Amino acid sequence: MRMSWMKLVVGLLFSAVVGSSLGRLYSSRLEAEVESPEAVSEAAPPRAQLHAPPPTTVRRTGQVLLKERLPLPPRAGPRIPVGEQLTAHGVPMNLAAFETEASVDEVFAFYARHFTSKGWPHARVTGAAEWAPHPSLGATLLDEGLQLTVMVMPHHADPGVTVILGQADMEAWREGSQEEDTADLPRYPGTSPFAVRSRDEGRESLTVSFDTRDPPARVEVFYREALAALGYVELAEDEALGGDVSDSKQLRFATRTGTSWSLSLSASEGAGTLVTAQGARAMSSREEGHP
Repeated sequence: MRMSWMKLVVGLLFSAVVGSSLGRLYSSRLEAEVESPEAVSEAAPPRAQLHAPPPTTVRRTGQVLLKERLPLPPRAGPRIPVGEQLTAHGVPMNLAAFETEASVDEVFAFYARHFTSKGWPHARVTGAAEWAPHPSLGATLLDEGLQLTVMVMPHHADPGVTVILGQADMEAWREGSQEEDTADLPRYPGTSPFAVRSRDEGRESLTVSFDTRDPPARVEVFYREALAALGYVELAEDEALGGDVSDSKQLRFATRTGTSWSLSLSASEGAGTLVTAQGARAMSSREEGHP
C-alpha cells in the first residue's frame, strides 16, 4: 500500500507541476528581487481552483506544514511555494521548489537522513517512469495519512538540479471522491480530462487537460456553443491573453461576475486535438475564511 501510494503521488506530483506551469513560475519568481523565502510567498503566480478544499484539509497540510516537514538542505536556493494548495485527481497537495548545485544523490541522502530521524518509512520510488521521468524519494506518515515526495529534476545544460517538494493528503483522497472535478467546464464527449486545481491569494483557478480524436474546429464549435449556453461571452482576440502567440487556437470566455475560461486547442500529430483549459475566479471573503 505504501509503495502504491508513492507511485500515485509521484505521477500526480509531476502532472501538477506541469499543470501549474512550474517552469515559468519558478524562473519568473527567481528573477524578482526578493529578500527572503517569506517575501517570495507574498507574490504568488496565476492561481488555480474553482472549488476550495475543505478547511480540515488545509489545517492538516498547507505551505507552513510542508516547510516544517521538508526543510531545505545546505546550499539550497530560495524556497518557492507553488500557490497555497493544489488538488490533482482528488488528492490535495502542497508543492514548493528550489534549486541547488548539489547532485541528485546528495539531495536524496539529505532527505533520507531527515526521514530516518523522524521515524518515517521512506524509499526511492521505482517503476513510476511512465508517470514521472524524474528520480523521486517518498516518505509515508502512516499516523497522519500523508505522503511526502522529493522529486529531483536534473538540469540538462547547466549544473545543479531543481527539486520539487510535495506533501499529499492521502486520507482525504481515500475518503473523498476520486473523480475529476472540472467545475462548470462542459466535458467534451468521449474524453477523460485531468484536472489540477489550486488556490492562492484570493484566487481560484483550474487547469483541465485532455485529448480527443476530433479536429480542433469541431472542439471549437462545441465550446463556443456550450459555454454560451452557460452565460459566458467570448472575448475578442485582443482581449484574450496576449492573442494567438502559437500554432494553437486560443479562445477566451468570461462572465459578468469575473469567472473566465481560456482554452488552447492544438492539433496533435496525425489527427485529433490536445486541449488545455484554464479557468479562474476571485473568491469571496467567506470562501477565504475571513469574517
